[in-house]
Amino acid sequence: MMTEQELLETLAGYPFERHEHPAVFTSEAADKFTSHLRGVPTKNLFLRDKKKKNYLLLVVRGDKRVDLAQFSRDRGLSRVSLGSPEDLFEKLGVTPGSVTILSVINDQNGQVRLFVDSDLSQEDFWHCHPLVNTATLIMKGEHLLEFVETCSHPAQMVNVPVVSENSREG
Repeated sequence: MMTEQELLETLAGYPFERHEHPAVFTSEAADKFTSHLRGVPTKNLFLRDKKKKNYLLLVVRGDKRVDLAQFSRDRGLSRVSLGSPEDLFEKLGVTPGSVTILSVINDQNGQVRLFVDSDLSQEDFWHCHPLVNTATLIMKGEHLLEFVETCSHPAQMVNVPVVSENSREG
């Protein structure tokens, strides 16, 4: 699995800013250290279907509340939920809190499908972790999408449903 330093060297052809901060485990916690930075924070959800046959990485705006039940139905999948920390490390080489669009570089077997919320296409700069949760990178969204494609993980741009006041989980 790739280290942060190896990833940064691989990203050398793309301009980015790197900002260090204490370890964060949620997008809300990251906002305390990154809200003053340009660009939009992202939330990265490592998901699996009920039968553990399909693994997905879903990237959305940091403030978006995703309706996973509707997202599952829209994709024709049995209900998706968060994948286990063990599966996360096995498939993407990161631990909870460090999930990032860039972690697809560690999915050498192509087991994880990448979905990116189409809302992000309206944003020039995106925040993402460099495989660790003690730093945030700021990169152009178009560069991130180019990079993941070079990792054999072209992003599927999708409309991601949000939880409404009336919807219930379960």
